Formats: sequence, C-alpha cells, structure tokens
Amino acid sequence: MPDLRFQVESAEVAPTPAMSLRLAIVNACDGEQIQSIALTVQVQIEPARRRYSDREAQALGDLFGERVRWSSTVRPLFWTTINAVVPGFTGSTRFDLQVPFALDPNIGAAKYLRALEGGEVPLTLLFSGRVIYGMGGSIQMAPIPWSLETSCGIPVLPCRQVLDAPSSGAGGRGATWI
Repeated sequence: MPDLRFQVESAEVAPTPAMSLRLAIVNACDGEQIQSIALTVQVQIEPARRRYSDREAQALGDLFGERVRWSSTVRPLFWTTINAVVPGFTGSTRFDLQVPFALDPNIGAAKYLRALEGGEVPLTLLFSGRVIYGMGGSIQMAPIPWSLETSCGIPVLPCRQVLDAPSSGAGGRGATWI
C-alpha cells in the first residue's frame, strides 16, 4: 500500500489570479507503481504562526477582534479546497497545484491578505483523496489518510500584487516566491 509524503518546493504567481504551488510527492514504498491520485487539498492560512505590526493588528480586527482577545479568537482561516488528478509515477513526482486567489474582499482569506504589510503568509495544506496503484499484477485503490499535511510560507507582497491588480491578474505574474 502506498506511503505518500507531500512537500511544497516552490510557489509562484500563475497567469490567472492564482498561485502555483510545486508539490513534491514521494511514495516511500520502493518500486510500487502509482497509477494516479485523485487528490483533494484544503489550503488553510495559519495566522497564529506569525507576528503582526500594530497596523496589521488593527486591520485584522474585523477578523479576530481586539488584540487582547487573539489567544482565543485567532484560528486557521479556510482559503480553498482544490481537487486535482496527479498522473502516474514510480518513486516520486512533482506536481503543480493551482491555488486560486479569493478576490472578493468579504472573504476571510482576502481580508487577511489585504491586512498584511510584509513578511510571509503561513499555510497548511491538508491532503485527502484516493490513490490507485499496482500491486501483485492487479490494480488497487486506497484512501489518502486525513493525517497527511504539509506547511509552508509564501511572501505577502506577491499576494498583495495579485489582489490589488486589475481583474486580469497581471500583477506580479511569473514571480517565484519560494
């Protein structure tokens, strides 16, 4: 049965209002052929994993309340859920995951990104889905455990360029972040 590991290798602005995360996917079971992966990725912002200036804290008041209450109000923010199909591989592969930007200023993730002046946006990617693999001459299917996740940070400024650009999404296009 596959033993998958995920890691974000890089992130860059995509041609549309999105970022492209380059995922490294490793199957720790040597020689096992992965036929495909029906992958579901939930992207969350982890606001408790960074510090905030006084101006940022004031701008985040709409999301988290007064700073003195943050120990009980700052929780992960849902960004999006993405479904993707990863082609077959043996050993390891790399896969570009397109993460759309929430351009609606009333959505929590967009409010959060617009409140930041610099630094990094801490993200957690939570994985689930199904993996189809070859075993003993037959095709098998197994769930991807809910416990699989990875974390990364992406710089704020390219995110802000995309959010602040005209609807074409041209702001910051092609910039590599990590």
